[in-house]
Amino acid sequence: MLDLGTHTKLHASPERPTWWQEYRRDVRHRWTIPFHRLEWCSRHVAWALSRWSIVQILEHLGTFSLLIAVIFYFHEAPQRRKIKLYQAWRVINTAQGIGPDRAGPRSRLFARVGQESGSGPEVG
Repeated sequence: MLDLGTHTKLHASPERPTWWQEYRRDVRHRWTIPFHRLEWCSRHVAWALSRWSIVQILEHLGTFSLLIAVIFYFHEAPQRRKIKLYQAWRVINTAQGIGPDRAGPRSRLFARVGQESGSGPEVG
């Protein structure tokens, strides 16, 4: 539940999980007890960690790192396009039996693409 009073909370603190004896009363089949025990332990760990501020900070950093990754993805898109074009022309040249020394204008195009992109594909 969100508390929109004087300060905004992103996540409400969950309530403490029930004790194992209470939780086990709701288990219907005996063979599922190990799975329910694991679920009960997980709930207690999640409850304990939800009270630590560092976990909330790490959650925000995770969201921030995703934003940074998206920015880099779009920033590097032109470079990826140039590399795809270079590789396509290289396949065409190879299929025609034209080596890089005989490609003429194409090799100059590759050199220009490499110069524009900085550390782009090498002509060779």
